[in-house]
Amino acid sequence: MKVRVAQLQGLTPGFTVTLDQDSDFAFKGGAELRITGSQSALPLPYGTTQQFDDIVIDRAPNRGYVNGQLRFNTGSNKLEVFNNGIWSG
Repeated sequence: MKVRVAQLQGLTPGFTVTLDQDSDFAFKGGAELRITGSQSALPLPYGTTQQFDDIVIDRAPNRGYVNGQLRFNTGSNKLEVFNNGIWSG
């Protein structure tokens, strides 16, 4: 699925872009994701260690964890960062 730039108009308070579960949303060049507003937040993946271990993405062979990724572990109640093959928090 491709999202065309023309489809990203109308930055209203309820503006959303919905992608299929196995889709990627990539920013190229100098593009960046900005979250603004007095009550804005970036939602992170969350779950227990077991739930993360049980997730299998079989239709996206180029995916995998990379250094710097974040997740919130609800079992340990900690924010975790992936670095050199290990999640730590």
